[in-house]
Amino acid sequence: MKNVYQLTITIGCLFCFSGCALHDGITNYFNSTDHYLNFKQDQRVMYEPGAEEFAATAASELPLAIKKVESRQYSTFSDKIMIYVTKTPESFKKMTGRGVSAMMYRKSIFLSPKLLEKPDTIKLYIAHELSHLHLHQHLGDYAYLGIPSWFLEGLAAFVSDGGGAENVTDDEVMESIRSGNHFIPFENSGLRDLFRPRYASYFKIRHKFKHHLFYRQCMLFVSFLENEHPAQFKKFIIDLKNGIDFSDSFRISFEADAMTKWNEFKTKIIES
Repeated sequence: MKNVYQLTITIGCLFCFSGCALHDGITNYFNSTDHYLNFKQDQRVMYEPGAEEFAATAASELPLAIKKVESRQYSTFSDKIMIYVTKTPESFKKMTGRGVSAMMYRKSIFLSPKLLEKPDTIKLYIAHELSHLHLHQHLGDYAYLGIPSWFLEGLAAFVSDGGGAENVTDDEVMESIRSGNHFIPFENSGLRDLFRPRYASYFKIRHKFKHHLFYRQCMLFVSFLENEHPAQFKKFIIDLKNGIDFSDSFRISFEADAMTKWNEFKTKIIES
């Protein structure tokens, strides 16, 4: 029974922050990757037959993306990195249960050929998912579940220079915040988020690209924290990786709770 509980937590951690139903996560979790081939030039990249060119692109972008994540999250990866490149959007969905472009899943990263529609975004999405993987490696399943979605996605978008938020501009974000069309920076995350993830739909965010708007709002808030308080931000990230609770880490590092810092950020935007 304990092993079943741990597996549910593991799968849930990988799905609650992407809006996927837990049932779908369990169903797809056991799909085999045995048919993937090693990309000879970089053994960290695996690809489905027919996706070798996409794999070559991913492999070429991987070293710089790793360097960026390790620099901006203040440590090296603590475990191996594996990238799985799928041949079709259908095969990506079969493996992950999702129709998105990229995903950190099963302690690896899966890439969909949807990214080939906008090749310039491949490096952004690889870095975005590597940010998630880096934190997950340092925290483990349960502690990772305790990090609020707004911070996970805001950090990943910030570290990757906009990955997952590229369809929305900073001006659109500022206007949405001025009008009250935004998320609320909650501090507590846990098992409830397995079943009702707090993303754009949860906050009733309105926009053609509502998920990108949510990600960019989160990104600009994280950027604000880093720009205004660089030393405190670094301490906060390091404390998180050392296993200190999110709320405690935030309040100790910034000497304020998340809502107080959000109101400072919001006031700065309104007055700009």
